[in-house]
Amino acid sequence: MEKQVVAKKIKELRVEQQLSLRAVGQKAGITAAMISMIENSKVSPTLATLHKILVALGTDFGEFFSKDERPSENFHFPKNKMEAISNRKRKYTILLPRNKDIKIQVVLEEISPGDNPEIETHEVDVAGYILKGGPLKLEVVGKGERLIYKGDAFYVAAGNPHQGSNAGKNTMEMITCYYPARY
Repeated sequence: MEKQVVAKKIKELRVEQQLSLRAVGQKAGITAAMISMIENSKVSPTLATLHKILVALGTDFGEFFSKDERPSENFHFPKNKMEAISNRKRKYTILLPRNKDIKIQVVLEEISPGDNPEIETHEVDVAGYILKGGPLKLEVVGKGERLIYKGDAFYVAAGNPHQGSNAGKNTMEMITCYYPARY
């Protein structure tokens, strides 16, 4: 999605909810000036910053980037119809479309070595499986840090602050599931 489209959608969501730049900034932990620059396409947000803004606006990547809101009787979702977002170190492919009938969000994450993510907290449960590369260095605040290797899985209950980074030398791929879906 182009920078201008992202900017427009963020502003539309904020205005629709009758929130000021300052209110969104306070919820997201970002300055109102930064949100203004993003909304005016002067800067592109990092994925971490975009995630904070979306959470402050009561949405998430899947909902924000999805085009399909119609109920679906489909059970097959071709790769060429999947939405993907990325920055230099991470790529997220939304595997299942936004749909009120789908109760789980599933994302393919590709993480390059050297990524330094921020700690995040989700209001839903998060589980994952390492497909290749890695290991994933997963820290759950107050519970410790683990290396999650190819073939291993992880689970972080809702409300637990955590961060995950690629501790390996090659790009890591993992499937991440969010339950319930935040549509």
